This record gives sequence, C-alpha cells and structure tokens, in this order.
Amino acid sequence: MNDALAFEIVRALSVQALPEDAPDRLSRFSVGQWHRSLGWFHAGGIALYFWQRMKSSGAQAVVPRNIQTVLENCLAMNRGRLEVMVEEFRSVNRVFREARIQHAALKGFALVPDYCPDPALRNQYDFDFLVPAESMELADRYLKDAGFARKERSRCSHPVVYLAANRQTHPPVSLEDIYSPLTHRSLEVHTRLWEAEAEKISFELPANPHARVWERDWNGLKFHSLSPEDTLIFQVMHAFQHMLNNKCRISIFLEIARFVQTHSSDDVFWLKFAALLRGRRRLSEATAVVFSLAFRLFGPEIPSEIKVLLGRWLRPPMALWVSRYGLRLALGNFSSSKDSLHLHRLFVEDPRLWATVRRRKLYPFQRPTVPEGGHPGRLRARYRQIIHVARRIHFHVGSALHYVWGLPAWRYTVRASNRAGNAMSHIETLAGPEIPKAGALGFRRR
Repeated sequence: MNDALAFEIVRALSVQALPEDAPDRLSRFSVGQWHRSLGWFHAGGIALYFWQRMKSSGAQAVVPRNIQTVLENCLAMNRGRLEVMVEEFRSVNRVFREARIQHAALKGFALVPDYCPDPALRNQYDFDFLVPAESMELADRYLKDAGFARKERSRCSHPVVYLAANRQTHPPVSLEDIYSPLTHRSLEVHTRLWEAEAEKISFELPANPHARVWERDWNGLKFHSLSPEDTLIFQVMHAFQHMLNNKCRISIFLEIARFVQTHSSDDVFWLKFAALLRGRRRLSEATAVVFSLAFRLFGPEIPSEIKVLLGRWLRPPMALWVSRYGLRLALGNFSSSKDSLHLHRLFVEDPRLWATVRRRKLYPFQRPTVPEGGHPGRLRARYRQIIHVARRIHFHVGSALHYVWGLPAWRYTVRASNRAGNAMSHIETLAGPEIPKAGALGFRRR
C-alpha cells in the first residue's frame, strides 16, 4: 500500500464530515499510487465506505477514472451479493424460529443503520448468531435438517461453523472477487461472546444477554439482535480479539466511531452503557483501548460519559501503546507486525499464562491444508497455498525478531509511563477528527 495515501483516505472518512482540504490532498496522488493501495483498500473493508463518501460529497473526481470504475463495479457486485445474503439470512432466522431457540444476530445486518448506513457498503463474509449453550445440540440438528453441513475441520471448536451444502461458492481468486455473490461464506453459531481460554484473558461480561434481546426490522426483514448496549460491547470484544490476533480490519473502528457519532447526544444510552461496564475493570480497559483507537482514527464527537470512562480506565501504558503502536497497526489492519503482543501482555497478569500466550503467538504452528491430486485446478490451488505458507513463515519470523528486538525499549517506556501515572494528555488528543501526521506513524511518503 501507499502509506501516505492510506493516511489521507482514513482522514477523509472522519465521521463528522469530509475535511475541507481532503479533495485537494487526495488529488495529489498518482494513478500508480492509487493502484498500489487497492489491496489495502479491500482488505481493510473501507473501499466502498470511501467511495460512497466521495460520491455523497461530490468529490469523486479526485479518484482516478480507472479506480472509480473498479470501486463502482465492486459496489454493484456487493449489492448483488447482498440480495443473495438477505435470503440466506432469512432462511437461517426461520430455522431458529421454527426450533424455538433463543437467538440473536451478531454483526452483519444487526449493525444497520447505527454502525453502517447501508449493508451494501460492508464486506460481510459470514452470518453470526448467538444461542444459549444448552440449545446448541438442538440448533445443530435443525440446521443439518435445513441443509447446513457442520465444518468439522475448522481451526477451533468455537464458534461452530456451518456451510450450506447446496450453495455454489468458490474462494476469491482476485481482490474484486471478495464482493462476488459466489464467494465463499459461512454460518457461525456462538454460545459465548469471548474466548477466554484462547487468549488467557477473562472478561466479566454482562450476564444473560438473551434477556435483553430485541426484535429488529430492516426493509421488512425481521430478526432478533442484542440490545444496543450489548451490541456495542460485542463490537468492542470482536475488535479487541482480532487486534490480539493480528487480523483486525480498520473498518470495525470506522463503524464504532460512526455509532458513537450517531449517538453522541443520547445521554440515556451512554448512562446504560456505563452501567454495564461498572465494576468490570478488564472490560472497561479493553473498551477504553478500542474507543481510543476509533476516536483517534475517525474523530467522532465524544460523549461526556465516555470521556470519563477513558480518563478512568485507559491506563498510561495502554495510552502509550495506542500512540506508539496502535495507530500504525490499525492502518495496516494489524497485519504488519506482532506489536499487539505488547497490548496483550497488559491484560495477562499471570507470568505462566503469558509464557503460553507468547510462545503460541510468536511461533504459531498449523499444518496447512493442501489440495490433493493432479487436476490443474488443484495444482493451481496447491501453488497458491505454497506461496501463502511461504509468506506467512516470512511474516512470523520477521515480526518475531522485531518484537524481541523492541521489547527492552517497550518495557522501559512502560515503567516510565507508570511512574508518570497520567493518561489525560492522551485523552485530550481524542477530541478532534485529525490523526497524527503521517511521519509520526512511521509512514513513508512516496
């Protein structure tokens, strides 16, 4: 990606308004620089959000014509994909209703319109539902009867992943394919909102979210989702987990910032939200970190209750991590290094548990699935898999060395920040839509 262009694109997506000088600043980049950023654009989930912002602001002319064509085609494909996914979502809801299973949609359509004004602007790859743990066996039986096959070779036991047996799909072979109606998608059934065992971090989440589920109606599509307060907590947990695992799309911070901006004057909501966090230290700290990143990147108007939350729960080392590593990692979709380990360590107090986490994150081992046989399509898939594995090995080795090399300096600055014991100077920088200049994030202008 072109780092300077990525910075300007994020700046142009400020949830309050398009900055007045944004069109002029964006127009300075060459066609080649835009092309080199297309992969980052799509991977971060903000390509269509940006294109919609440019069109609604009458500033689309700053985007090169061939890039306009790419984005418009992607938007058209995603609208076609949305039509197919609406019907699939409707069929899954019907299964849960007929089985009389408590359920709530997570992400996806549940984020419209507070987090996302138009679902055709989102990169949605799957459906996520929360069901009570005791209903999982019944849900499994009904989903299989409805034609959903359980994916037995998934990487983890939770959530349980299903694929529609009669659905014609294929993995994406190009960047634009991620918007195609034929691109692979799945159904994920959750029985909990956080993987404590996997991350070795225990969060005391609000009890019994199913008691606060409410019915939604989007364009005649009726479904159950978590309450607004629980939905925001889940979005925070979802972002935090992906941050720790080096694969968090920047779009999730945009969507959280948009929600905060939309509800910035809703004092009743923020009082309810703060009440759910009260007495839950770790959850409040994770919320403060995620909010801090979202606010620094996309600049919503910050409610007074949230300013209090940040001032109380954003510990100095966490504020330091956001400034030193978090912004750069977010702009790279958390895939550029393992510096998220520094954040992870702040949440794992037991040295023995931390040793387990660090070993697993620094030196992950998973045997790749390589297609068998000599069919030309399988040979191409095998070749792509080998290239992918080689790139992942290169990433893991390089980023592990980078992490170890920078660890002494990080520990020193953490001790210094703990002695200073004040994160308020960081909080004050969250009020505006600007993020630090590109040079401050380690960007290279090209």
